[in-house]
Amino acid sequence: MSISASYYFAYGSNLDTADFDRWCGEKGYGTGLLRKRSWAQLFDHRLAFSHFSCTRGGGALNVEPYPGGMVEGVLFEVDPREGWEALDRKEGAPRYYQRVPLAVVDQDGEEIEAITYLVKQPKHRHVKPTDAYLQLVQNAYENHDLELDILNAAAAGHSEPITDAIFIYGTLMRGQCRAAHIREHGVQYVCGAACPGSLWDTGSGFPGITFDSEHTYAHECVRGEYLRTKNLPALLERLDRIEGFRGFGKGGSLFHRRLTTVEVGGKKLRPAWVYVLANARLKSERIPSGCWRTHYGLAQSHFDHLLKVYARCEGKAAELLQIMCRLNPWLNLEQDSFGMNTLKELLLDGTITEFEMVRAAGRRPRLW
Repeated sequence: MSISASYYFAYGSNLDTADFDRWCGEKGYGTGLLRKRSWAQLFDHRLAFSHFSCTRGGGALNVEPYPGGMVEGVLFEVDPREGWEALDRKEGAPRYYQRVPLAVVDQDGEEIEAITYLVKQPKHRHVKPTDAYLQLVQNAYENHDLELDILNAAAAGHSEPITDAIFIYGTLMRGQCRAAHIREHGVQYVCGAACPGSLWDTGSGFPGITFDSEHTYAHECVRGEYLRTKNLPALLERLDRIEGFRGFGKGGSLFHRRLTTVEVGGKKLRPAWVYVLANARLKSERIPSGCWRTHYGLAQSHFDHLLKVYARCEGKAAELLQIMCRLNPWLNLEQDSFGMNTLKELLLDGTITEFEMVRAAGRRPRLW
């Protein structure tokens, strides 16, 4: 992680550099004290209008810790001569807001330590912003191409995680030794899925995924499960401990938690959290299949179990294959081959997914 006291992460009204320059001019400071470096994200936090600003006459933005949350903003380089002095004065620091170093992720995926301003004594209540202040921030969001829905939800007093899903690929999957940790947090949906990357056996009874270009080959993917839960923040706090993730910007983690895109079947892409190997020395053996169950000879029993749930008999298996061929014209099969064995083979080699089988069956995916 790069560490620099010269970077400032802005998430509110200071995103509007013209407004900041106007304020600086009125207070006798120079202009151009903030120079945009890149768009950035602050994870495990959420936007909140939780501070009453006398200057604004209503709620002002703050960011609060929130597992699974995400705040978009801009990383600025700050003029070392008077930039920080101007920011402190405008933010009312250290009386109302205080400088806090936090790790943000820039547009290149690099973790960078930057300074941001947080309310010194947050009330954790919603304070409605004025229309003028909200419009100022909305305009700045649009100018920097940031996600307006997150801002507008915070303005209405609502805040949700950026996604309610995780992608699991090893001992947390259905039927595996740590599956109970998932079950305890209320599973809403689970289905087979795939994520681009390389899968490694650590030699310690669990796998790890990497996204680095050196070991990720064309069309290589990791097969696992896409899971949505009723209480993602609580589940993430539990899994962070299990996976040895110490937090964004903190060293010594066994795994890092990252936001990625997962294919859930039918070419549908969904965002999800995933735990990736933090230490290259743990990569004992690459798993060419990208599937932990296949690597340990458990894939056939897993799909046998799924077929008992969704297909049940030869006739039902043939019916499902007919429906899937109609829904997926690229699936060119001879009708006399329709049956349980063909369905199982197509599942094992990844030609069809659990999602596609579930859709053909007209049922929700089987829960935990």
